[in-house]
Amino acid sequence: FTLILLGFPINFLTLYVTIEHKKLRTPLNYILLNLAVANLFMVFGGFTTTMYTSMHGYFVFGETGCNLEGYFATLGGEISLWCLVVLAIERWVVVCKPMSNFRFGENHAIMGLAFTWIM
Repeated sequence: FTLILLGFPINFLTLYVTIEHKKLRTPLNYILLNLAVANLFMVFGGFTTTMYTSMHGYFVFGETGCNLEGYFATLGGEISLWCLVVLAIERWVVVCKPMSNFRFGENHAIMGLAFTWIM
């Protein structure tokens, strides 16, 4: 219940604020926005369904609902994981290879986003 109450507004506000303020639209923030979208998948696809099912004592959405819940919860979790991998690689390059003159640009962000959704 707490994950739903905190997860939705925090991730929604992250999306809203970044969309509203052009200054925040940086390539690195694209990955963070992708993470927020993945977390919203988890909130709506996984947490709410699990809470509703727990309140009723059995799964009320049938076999198709069960498959959809599992798909969206897993999708959100995997996208979140791969977003963190992309962020970790970016940080590793910046910290461990400071003289390489690497700048995380828009093309890198797009490749990172594609990577998170394909994997």
